[in-house]
Parts: sequence; C-alpha cells; structure tokens
Amino acid sequence: MPVSVNGRLLFWCLVAAAMLLFSTSPRVQGEVLIRVERDRLHTAFVLPVSELAREVPELARFANPGSDGLRFGWGDGRYFGVDDRGTSTALMALFLPTHSVMEVSQVRGARSYYEESHPLKVSNAQFSVIAQFIADTFVSLEAEPEALRARGQRTHYYPANRRYHILYTCNNWTAEALYRAGLRSGYRRAWLAGSVMKRLPEAAAEDQDYAGAAQPAPAPL
Repeated sequence: MPVSVNGRLLFWCLVAAAMLLFSTSPRVQGEVLIRVERDRLHTAFVLPVSELAREVPELARFANPGSDGLRFGWGDGRYFGVDDRGTSTALMALFLPTHSVMEVSQVRGARSYYEESHPLKVSNAQFSVIAQFIADTFVSLEAEPEALRARGQRTHYYPANRRYHILYTCNNWTAEALYRAGLRSGYRRAWLAGSVMKRLPEAAAEDQDYAGAAQPAPAPL
C-alpha cells in the first residue's frame, strides 16, 4: 500500500525532532561540578573555566592560561583585599553602606587553599543562573574591566554593583546566588559564612576529591 506524501512528511518531521532531542539532551540533563568555599568569615564560588566559556564567556575572559577555574567573591570595597585592615575600617564596612568589589582569583588543580571547600553538583541551568548572577554583580563586562587592585598575580579586585552593609554581607551574596538557582530556601539571614556552608546540599562521596584538603596559602606570585 503506497505511503502518502503527508505520511512521509510526518515521518521525516518525527525523525528530525528525535535527532534534535537526542543531540541536545546531554547538555540539558548534564551536571557541572562547582565549589563553594569558606575563608574564615568569607564565602566564594569556584567555577570551571570550560563551563564559563560556554555559558558566560565574559567571565571566562578573566582566566589566565593554565587556570582550571576562577574563584569569585564579593565584598566591601574598603576592606576586601586590603592588606592594612584597621578596626575602624572593619566597623565602617559593617555598619555603613559602602561601595563593593568583586574578587577574581585564578585556580589551578583540584586542591583548595581555603579553610573549607564544598564540592557541589549543579544542573546546567543552575550553573547558568549562578554564573549570570556573578556577571551581573560586576559594574560592566562589555570590555575587560580594569582592576582596582591586586594581591600577587592570582587575585584581582574589580568595581562591583550593590552596597555592602550589615544586612547584606558577602555571605548574603553567596546565599542569594544559591537561592536564585534553587539550591537553598532563603538568603536574607545568611550573614555568617557558617550559615552558608551548613545549608549546602550534601556532595556525593565520589566528588569529595574535587575539593581536596585545605593547604597553606601559597606565597603571592
């Protein structure tokens, strides 16, 4: 019995749809391994450069040759990344709304130099939300921004949006990114680093090596 033109057309439409589905499904259903890290009172994200290049290439431009990941943190502009931190500066940062900066650090290899490092598997969609949230915190990424200051060759600080104060700290910023990605229920009370780390989803046992053990901080390059 001959197949009608409409039947053949329907068949090839179904084939094309199936090919499109299977070609994109690994990307949609995949997972990305990131890290949430704590350094005393501060928390930050470590994101793989390869995924940043695919999702938010403006952030991937910060990577130096040989860097596997980038650490992103947000904090007070007068205190964060400054060597001479007096008590008055700390109090001013905490109690007065002040301008902020973004910290960008080069990461090579799997081991962390932070006090605590938590590996976290996220979906591609969740990774995209976190990366875009970070990108939106920079004042501008249209052209590679000029650093305000640096600590060695690994870490640089750039102008950022938002005002830093006691009700919205660096840890609220980290928690808000996780909240927007659907990885925690709220962020407004996450003032302390411990409150961010304690509410992270548990990582699978096979992922623990990604974080590595805490190591002494390297000397600035």
